[in-house]
Amino acid sequence: LLKRLGMWDRDARLISYLDRARVHYFARKMISLNSSSFSLVMASMDIRFLAPAKMLDRLEVEMGVAKLSQASIVWDYRILKGSRVLVTSQVRQASIDLESMKPRRFPDEVMQCLEVLQSQDTD
Repeated sequence: LLKRLGMWDRDARLISYLDRARVHYFARKMISLNSSSFSLVMASMDIRFLAPAKMLDRLEVEMGVAKLSQASIVWDYRILKGSRVLVTSQVRQASIDLESMKPRRFPDEVMQCLEVLQSQDTD
């Protein structure tokens, strides 16, 4: 059981890399997700573990926009070790108003950033 829990713990850390990649992307674009009016919440996640990673492996996360609407986004992710794909994932997030906790449109600056990312994925 302990070995299985250890593997689960490593898998859980791989999932956290997906969120870190998204946050890092917004930070590089100088878009603050620490808004008093909106937040992104996870609506769904599909993840496929294709190959294991070791504790000290150097991993890379690739991400892109699969689908974009006015109030939600679907992200495609891949976690790689070199050229080998270890994990694929698709995550849907929704934009919500923090006061009402209901769906809302993305703020303009966030939407512009997402549209740029989406256009880069189609080039």
